Amino acid sequence: MSNLCVEGDEHMFRIAICDDERQFRKRIHDILIEYMNENDILYEIDEFESGKDFISLGINLAKYDIVFLDVNMDELDGMETAQKIRKVSNDVL
Repeated sequence: MSNLCVEGDEHMFRIAICDDERQFRKRIHDILIEYMNENDILYEIDEFESGKDFISLGINLAKYDIVFLDVNMDELDGMETAQKIRKVSNDVL
């Protein structure tokens, strides 16, 4: 799922939510949208069901400014996902 406010704007926050439980992805997503809209911040939010799905982006995962990770995911947990992100980029929070 993606919410894009203004396409092509270089000052847009790109955010990824990575959680295997849909209700947690939705809750984080809703909180972020409310905050970003209240503060007139441009954003793009993408959701991923697993660390493996997110890591499959390869070098493209470096486009995200912030990544929310569930620590307890099957196959590739949040800590392992974070380690793999660091191998690609130190700029992602």
